[in-house]
Amino acid sequence: GPQPIAFTGGFPDPKVIPMSDLHAAADRVLAEDGPDTWRYGSTQGYPELRAWLAGHWSPIDGVPLNADNFTLTNGSAGAITNACETFLREGDLILVEAPSFPGSIRTMRSLGCDVEGVAMDEEGLIPEALEEKLKLRPAKALYMIPSSHNPTGTCLTLERRHRIVELCERHDVLIIEDDAYGEVGFLADQPPSLFSIARGRGVVKCGSFSKIIGTGLRVGWCLASEQVVQALTTMRFDQGQPPFMQRLIYHYAAGGRLDEAIPKLGPFYKHKSDVMFNELRERASGLLRWREPTGGFFAWLELDERVDAALLQQTTREEGVQVVGGRAFFADETAADGPTRGSSMANFGPSPYIRLAYSYIAEEETPEGIRRLARALERARRR
Repeated sequence: GPQPIAFTGGFPDPKVIPMSDLHAAADRVLAEDGPDTWRYGSTQGYPELRAWLAGHWSPIDGVPLNADNFTLTNGSAGAITNACETFLREGDLILVEAPSFPGSIRTMRSLGCDVEGVAMDEEGLIPEALEEKLKLRPAKALYMIPSSHNPTGTCLTLERRHRIVELCERHDVLIIEDDAYGEVGFLADQPPSLFSIARGRGVVKCGSFSKIIGTGLRVGWCLASEQVVQALTTMRFDQGQPPFMQRLIYHYAAGGRLDEAIPKLGPFYKHKSDVMFNELRERASGLLRWREPTGGFFAWLELDERVDAALLQQTTREEGVQVVGGRAFFADETAADGPTRGSSMANFGPSPYIRLAYSYIAEEETPEGIRRLARALERARRR
């Protein structure tokens, strides 16, 4: 068949990776940073980069922060794993949005936790649904992606953010806030983080440089109270992350270039999203329904009732277009599959949803990719 066009991975577009700036930063590490670069790093991470994070996030979150409020991790996935391993135990109930990111669900299940989904709508997680869950059984934690949600692209409203923080405080539920895409938002007025609303109490906020610079860096972070960060660091047994990468990011960020680049990311990816949705409206609107994302790298599409999801898995492959099936994103639907099968990116199952990533694909390939998807949808339509 044709060379596949992939709407799958959540990777930054190579056009916005600051190669010359990173090259200059790497040269500074090699020329100036000395032998500490080539030793094991501290478990908590390079102090200067943690101090930069404190200076960056203090005005955004409106909370006074310092380097001891952060620990550096192996991407945001490592940050979420660190939080889960520190505070969760076998048999604990963890609530997640329905749908949610499969990798985090897999991490929680690997610890023997029970993971249940809480309903969402176009405004994000529904507080009343969360409250009903908490009445039925005490939960240890709530894992959320409130901004630029993966996979739906929604942004939790300000009113709901306050309501959810209040509910979790009242029921003694730890909030694990996944903010990997929080700085890739399309809204002019982005709501404050859950960490900000809670004034840092009862929230571990997890973020990453992967989506705003490049995924290959594998440097993320946890933001929490100093006491919580001490607990997170105590539970780390990896001897820290590579000092070279942390120092490289610091030299790039400390010069002000990262703060200059971040505001340009939202408009850049909004344009890529618009290109894809213009094609979808022209070619596939009869067989798909959607709400356009408010940020991030993904679009969440609902299949028309006439489309056979299982057959679509075959027709997309034959047409040479790769998309992600929706079933893997629902904790309740994948509970019986175990931690591996339940997160399969090829798993359409009975779900009437697919996820498209518009971030990495070259803009000039998007029209042909959507044409292929439209043909696959038509071939999968029940007659």
